Amino acid sequence: MKTSFLTAAILVAPLFLAACNENEPDTAKAEPQATGEWTDSRDNHVYFWVQYGNQQWTTTNLAYHVAGDTIYEGYSNSAAERAQNLADFGRLYTHAQALQAVPAEGGWRLPTDKDWQELEQYMGMSARDAARTDWRGNIASLVLSIGTQRKTPLNLLLGGYFTGHTIMGTSGFRFKDAAGYYWTATRDTQKEGEYYFYRRLFYNRADIYRQSMEPTAQRLSVRLVRDARHTTN
Repeated sequence: MKTSFLTAAILVAPLFLAACNENEPDTAKAEPQATGEWTDSRDNHVYFWVQYGNQQWTTTNLAYHVAGDTIYEGYSNSAAERAQNLADFGRLYTHAQALQAVPAEGGWRLPTDKDWQELEQYMGMSARDAARTDWRGNIASLVLSIGTQRKTPLNLLLGGYFTGHTIMGTSGFRFKDAAGYYWTATRDTQKEGEYYFYRRLFYNRADIYRQSMEPTAQRLSVRLVRDARHTTN
C-alpha cells in the first residue's frame, strides 16, 4: 500500500495556512444554517448535507457507481482497504460519468461554476476574486477538511484524481490526501474545444483554484448541491 502524502506534511500545514493569510477568514461563516440527511434510493447510500444561504451541499463525495468510474484500487490490494477508501472519498468520475451519476430525485444537481462562486462568496471571497481563474481567495480553511487535524461542516476532501496516463509505470492515482479536485457542470466558453470548470484545493493553501479541463482528461470527485427549498429529504 502506498504511504499517504499527508503523513509527512500534515504537521506543517496549519503553520503554512496561517502564513498565507494576511486576513483570517470569518470562521462564523463556516457554521451551516441547517443540516440534514438524504438517502439515495438507487443504492441506499446516506448523504448528509449542510445549508449555506440558498444552497444545500452534500458533505461527502458522491459514491454512486456508473460504468467506468474509478475508486482507489491502486492504493491497496486489500479489499477491506479499498472499501474504506470508497467510504472515505467516494468515486472519481469523468465529466460525463459525473453527470450520469447525479440522482434524478431530491432536487440534486452537479454544481455549476456559479454554484461554486456563490458558496465561495458566502464564505467571504469577493465577487471579483470568485470570478477569476487560478488561485484566489483565502477561505479554504472554512470548507476543507484535513485528516483528523481539521474538520469543517462542508468537509471538502483531499481525494486527489485519477488519470489514465502513467509515469514510470506508477498508478494513475495522484495527490490523494494532498489535494481535492471537484467537477462543475459549466463549460468554459472562453476556450476552443470542450473544457469544463473544476475546483482544486490543496492541503497547505488557503486559496482555491478555479480552472477548466477537458472532460475526459482526469477523473475527479463530485459533490451535489440543491436549492434550499428542499428541506425535508
